[in-house]
Amino acid sequence: MARSKTVKRGCFLVVLGLIAAVALIPFHGILWDGGFPSLEAQLTFVDNQDRPVSGVKLTVLTRAGGTCHFYPVDEFLPDQSPVSDAEGRMVFHHTAVFIEFSGHESRNLIGMRFGESSAPHYECVFRLNEREVFRTPFNFHRSEWEAFRQPNVTRQWQPPWDWNKHGPKEGEDFDAWKFRLFETNGDGKLDREEGTAARCFVWTFGDKEFAGKPIEHGFRVIKRKIVVPAD
Repeated sequence: MARSKTVKRGCFLVVLGLIAAVALIPFHGILWDGGFPSLEAQLTFVDNQDRPVSGVKLTVLTRAGGTCHFYPVDEFLPDQSPVSDAEGRMVFHHTAVFIEFSGHESRNLIGMRFGESSAPHYECVFRLNEREVFRTPFNFHRSEWEAFRQPNVTRQWQPPWDWNKHGPKEGEDFDAWKFRLFETNGDGKLDREEGTAARCFVWTFGDKEFAGKPIEHGFRVIKRKIVVPAD
């Protein structure tokens, strides 16, 4: 009798294990694509008495901590960065004109998600005199839906980068050029954030003949007031 109970218990555990395996193993796969919406960020930096703070500087980092120029912030370049003015205002843009990234995601029967289930992650770090005063993910508007509820403006947008400054050096091949600009975390390869930035920059950088020409482009305006903490 005891042996029969042991056998039954063993069979039950095997069946339970099989059910769990079926439920947990990813089986439903999807390919998706997307991009950050075109936006104009209008940030105002103030102190705790609501007085404007000038000189706050933006740096964009990848998930791995590398510096990411050109994307997703148009004006963050190797030789310049958005800085708050005398009124505490900082304005920068993201210009989306195509599908920017994609991913492959799998799910199991209980709804768990695996793979590239979210957009590439970039951090906006704001510093005053080298002191970090604020940090937020690039998509600080929290959701694409919020962005699309903001006022829409049309600008004569002109790419801020310059072919002579930022294009390939003489004799530099295409892949070496991309690697030099975007492999910044020192791991010897372009990770997801670096690779996404490289592709998007190359697409918008365009041919030398057309680079730097203004285009009319619509942006959703995101306004934020940021209080800079005291030293």
